[in-house]
Amino acid sequence: MKTGIYKRKAEMLMNDKGKLKRFSEGAKSWLVRFKDVPLAGSTAQDLMDMIDLVNDYADGKYTAIPKRFLAAILGALLYVLSPIDLLPAFLDDILVVGFLMDKGVGAELKKYNEWRNKRDAGTDKEI
Repeated sequence: MKTGIYKRKAEMLMNDKGKLKRFSEGAKSWLVRFKDVPLAGSTAQDLMDMIDLVNDYADGKYTAIPKRFLAAILGALLYVLSPIDLLPAFLDDILVVGFLMDKGVGAELKKYNEWRNKRDAGTDKEI
């Protein structure tokens, strides 16, 4: 697997908020189309949370994520959205998301979800 290509694309997106916003919106509409495809565990929700985080980051609403984790999330989303599957039936996508969740992205998504819940309840604004 050529991870360098995903890294370069992630860095390009991080440097252009307009492209980042369009990417997150496209990723969300892609995932919604596949919402009924059974994915292992909470992978679908993790992907949706990653997309929402990227969207809020692009809008400047949520910026409390270290750049390395944002780059990892973007790389994972780029990989998942890639038409090339190394393993059948989303298995490789599930493995990539699971790996990232164990390597710190899970903790960052938890922080994001806590912030989002406060925001949606009206007790927190932008950070």
